[in-house]
Amino acid sequence: AEKLQARWGEQYEANYQKICAAVDAVTGQAITYNGELIDACFHAMSNGTTETAANVWGAEVPYLQAVASAGDPLAERYASERAFTPDEVRSLLSDAGVSVTLPADPAAWFGSPTLSDAGTVTAQPIGDASLPGTKVRQIFGLRSATFTVTYADGTFLFAVKGYGHGVGMSQCGADYLARQGYTYRQILEHYYTGIKIALISD
Repeated sequence: AEKLQARWGEQYEANYQKICAAVDAVTGQAITYNGELIDACFHAMSNGTTETAANVWGAEVPYLQAVASAGDPLAERYASERAFTPDEVRSLLSDAGVSVTLPADPAAWFGSPTLSDAGTVTAQPIGDASLPGTKVRQIFGLRSATFTVTYADGTFLFAVKGYGHGVGMSQCGADYLARQGYTYRQILEHYYTGIKIALISD
């Protein structure tokens, strides 16, 4: 409580009451798919479309499908960039244990990526190798696996959209829908395909 008071200041009581009301509204309810509790994955913000679990983690999950998330491109820090020199790229790939032969011309290091329907990079050619977009995100510290990379004036520039793995509910997208008047049920049913929300005892 002390940390929240320090963070919220004069808004502490109002915010605390909002949280209590939200908890009271859903106490005893569960989200299920075919009678089983779901894994309610979430992320900060998508690129404007959430991603399927299969394209990120390699396993199909029927309720974790790609859906539109219109509020995400409006969110703060939706777009971000990271820049690297060729030496930094070489070093980061080496540190990650990536065995790759790179052409002499750095402009030819990164090939055209393969994208999912949602726009996530699923495969990124680098030299004579091809890496999953999630691996490229990890190696270069990108905010998501929705990115493009260009080379000019001795610098690689990654332009990135969204933040997080992109699967399940977008926090920024959910906030946007709530501000448009959507109920929590409508928001959950939007982001988790084919689910049921009901009292646990049902």
